[in-house]
Amino acid sequence: MTTATDQEKHLAIAVDFGTSHSGLALPTVQLEEVLMRRQVGEIGYNINVITSWPDDSSRYPKTLSAVLYDLHASPVARGNTALKVMLADENNNTVYKLIRRVKLLLAEDRTYHDPNMQLLPIDACRVISDLLIYLLDDVESRLAQAGWENVDRSKIIWCMTIPTM
Repeated sequence: MTTATDQEKHLAIAVDFGTSHSGLALPTVQLEEVLMRRQVGEIGYNINVITSWPDDSSRYPKTLSAVLYDLHASPVARGNTALKVMLADENNNTVYKLIRRVKLLLAEDRTYHDPNMQLLPIDACRVISDLLIYLLDDVESRLAQAGWENVDRSKIIWCMTIPTM
């Protein structure tokens, strides 16, 4: 008989890819440990919804769905930091271009157009990828802080929600 200690260990990580804000939830224990307990009412105690984001003191469980680019289309900042850097730009927004509400770029009817996208050599796929890379980098950092820097990345079970627009 296979025991839980013999099984491969997995982490379940949730990403909420929202229109204006995006968020993360990370486990406090490995998935098998939660499932072995089978106490559904306690599962929530093993989930850490991220409420602390760079450049946000509100403890809101999400960060802005935004990417800030320089004029060469290189990402400079993402999330709340993107807005902070943009607002601090003394060159009247001529050095950076902020793309917000990134998820709307997925709309089938293509009615959403961010005027800053016309000024940069990028497309919707690139902007969305840059935001998701930011969220992945944040996951990596938080896993390391939790002592899971050596977890096998192939054992991460990803759950991404993309709420309706």
